[in-house]
Amino acid sequence: MTTSSRWQRVKELFNQAIEMDTGRQNDYLAAQRQGKSETVDEVRRMIAADKEEIDLIEPYAQAAEDLLQCHPGAYLTPGTVLEDRFEIVRFIGRGGMGEVYEAIDRLGRNIALKIINPSLQKDLETSERFRKEVQLAQRVSHPNVCRIHALFVSTPEGIPVPPAAMREPLVFLTMELLNGITLRERIDEHGAMRPDEAMPLVRQMADGLSAAHSERVIHRDFKPANILLIETRAGRLRVKITDFGLAGETVDSDEQADNLRAGTPDYMAPEQLLGMAATPASDIFAFGIILHEILTGQLPFAGSQSFTEARLRWREPAQHGPIFIHPSVPRHWRSAIRQCLSRDPNRRPTTPEAIVGILSGKHWIWPRRLLLGGLGILASGGLTARYGEGWLRKTFFASPVGSVAVFPFDDQSASKEFGPMSSGLSDELIAILATIPNLRVVARSSVNRIAQPVRSWREAATALGVQAILTGYVRREGSLIRVGATLLNGDDGAQLWTQTYDHPAETAATLPSHMSSAIATALRLRLTSAAGGGSLRAHSTAPQAYESYLLGKQAAAKRSVPALLESIGHFEKAVALDARYALAWAGLAEAANLLAGRPGFPPAEWSPTVERAARRALEIDPHLAEAHLCLGSTFQRYYWNWDEAEHHFQLAVQLAPGLALGHHWYAGFLSNLGYHDRALDQIREARELDPLSLAINNAYGAYLERAGKPDEAIRQLQLVLTLEPKYQAAYGHLGLAYERKGMWDEAIAYHRKSLALDPDDSAASGDLAYALGRAGRVEEARRIAQDLAVKPLVPPSSLADVYKGLGDKERVFELLETAYALRDTYLMTLNVDKRNDIIRNDPRFVQLVARLKLP
Repeated sequence: MTTSSRWQRVKELFNQAIEMDTGRQNDYLAAQRQGKSETVDEVRRMIAADKEEIDLIEPYAQAAEDLLQCHPGAYLTPGTVLEDRFEIVRFIGRGGMGEVYEAIDRLGRNIALKIINPSLQKDLETSERFRKEVQLAQRVSHPNVCRIHALFVSTPEGIPVPPAAMREPLVFLTMELLNGITLRERIDEHGAMRPDEAMPLVRQMADGLSAAHSERVIHRDFKPANILLIETRAGRLRVKITDFGLAGETVDSDEQADNLRAGTPDYMAPEQLLGMAATPASDIFAFGIILHEILTGQLPFAGSQSFTEARLRWREPAQHGPIFIHPSVPRHWRSAIRQCLSRDPNRRPTTPEAIVGILSGKHWIWPRRLLLGGLGILASGGLTARYGEGWLRKTFFASPVGSVAVFPFDDQSASKEFGPMSSGLSDELIAILATIPNLRVVARSSVNRIAQPVRSWREAATALGVQAILTGYVRREGSLIRVGATLLNGDDGAQLWTQTYDHPAETAATLPSHMSSAIATALRLRLTSAAGGGSLRAHSTAPQAYESYLLGKQAAAKRSVPALLESIGHFEKAVALDARYALAWAGLAEAANLLAGRPGFPPAEWSPTVERAARRALEIDPHLAEAHLCLGSTFQRYYWNWDEAEHHFQLAVQLAPGLALGHHWYAGFLSNLGYHDRALDQIREARELDPLSLAINNAYGAYLERAGKPDEAIRQLQLVLTLEPKYQAAYGHLGLAYERKGMWDEAIAYHRKSLALDPDDSAASGDLAYALGRAGRVEEARRIAQDLAVKPLVPPSSLADVYKGLGDKERVFELLETAYALRDTYLMTLNVDKRNDIIRNDPRFVQLVARLKLP
């Protein structure tokens, strides 16, 4: 072995061993000793030097210098700037993949910056596998997963580094900065947890892992050291799964060696250790080990530390593998651990949620192999015949309800005086329940499409795809307002829970928070304020301010220009009566945001109103998802500040994961920037929460078209028209889908239908003229251009579309410059608009994209 290769081997062994405790280091290095005794001895001395147990002596000075070059932390100092946007603040720590720093981005936000070990960079340059894994990890967006932002390859110019370290470019990740301790540290410092103490953490782990698996992302190194615990302001622990740098979809035969290195032996599934492909079941195996360790502080078998010993453990076939579950582990936990640690991946629970189900002891979870057989028994009536229908009802309804629809409360007053209160009450309950993780709360727009009065609650539940329905009434009882609420079983309409509230009119604003807690209990769920729900959504104690807020919400729901202007008046009255009414400020921001950019409501005039109201709302209550959405929209549409916009959109969906509007607006942002896969994921989330929403279903079709999937877009948009044949926007997007297919006659036909539904819509006129121009019908296209030129309040982008169809690039760029000066909201979509292909390579287009700072 040459000197350089020997030192390279020393570095590799050091990087693996330095993260282990003393016992694991000794066993690991002993396993590496055969034929490499001098190398291992050198590693031991370097570890000792790293711990400052001995002084570095001369023979190892060169090794230390090489090691420092191998770890960029030796030369990235506070104040160093990378990529002209990330300034190093401090060194955080070292891991097997490299070093982690705290940095500040150009927006002033603190992030984590992880520099990849230069000894691995040669492989990174010759293989796309690592980049692919980072891209996979980026797809996972969930409150219980540490978010990876981007991967950079940079030449570290201006950094005072040794010459040897300059031979390789600097490869680093940017990610969410988290302050907390790992589950490993929590167990080591405080010992095992009680089951009731551990269960909230386990649920969050399951949620985060499930989000990854839904994206076909396998962690492959799921262990306590990669589970971060962050204390919230409410004193609870929030789980963040970290280190998806080893994540992947599968491991093929050529990557078996890497697969053995990509993980920690004691948490690796038998199939991984034996060189087979990792699957979601491999993460389930690791989950089982974590379950045992969190309750006992011990592994369910003798620790091995080396890959060789871990492989040997699984060589002999056994039904459950060589495991020992501590007697103190409760029965349901014992069952879950045994199933997770099955040697056969097909016998493990199918999902992380299934593990939680076993732990709760509420229902059975069928292994993969038995699932089809079990369904066959159910279909044949075998379980019903043996146990009776009552057994099935008790089994499946003992677990928490996962989905609910809140119907408008019936105003039973003779004068219908409580109309705004009844609709506002249901809206607030939806907003509060939407903050509960893992609860799907159907949005109001879908509920409103169900015929009223409802003839069959079972049919309504089936149409909305929910397990339970909440309904109620509001009426006057003497000097009191009485509100009755009832929770119904979606399967048969049976009453699951009911409660009556009597309140003086002046305290009506407190009803939503009182009721939401009782409803969450009835749903067998926990309502917390840490995520932004519950009592944090406080209404004004001034009755007139609350009444104005309700009237504002009722008007804003209509979405027309006159109704939005009316709603703004109500919200302004509410905040004038109570300047600390955060929800009213958020309502004002949302109404103004819906107006900004419409004809006659220029962004330059209305966006500052949106920003002022949203910021005021967040000063009072930083947990309001609606206010974050409005700020995100303003940063996107007016300031073209994409990083800050995404920050607020992500906060909104984290604070209120059940709010359809949050996923809808975030999807639009992602689609505008060309992140099509992520956009489609978000719009599907929105559609799950609001399945009958015309706007969301239409947006889904639009984003499919942008993603280059016109046939899927056409099917989706035709579905929208089955819901509402006169929904204009769907016709316009169908025209775009046919444009992408080059089917100009069909595109023209749909654009004509869109314009027929609203002859004053200048965007529809521009769409039609563009298609006519591309189809060679130049004269009709020019007539439309002449009409638009003299029409008031026509956005320059609509007229630019006409000239794109006519191929007049000079006129197009003139209009785009006007659009830039007016901050036309169309410019958000500049890069993803297929019509811009005719000008995309023009230097003026490239410069405009750069001025907009579009990615």
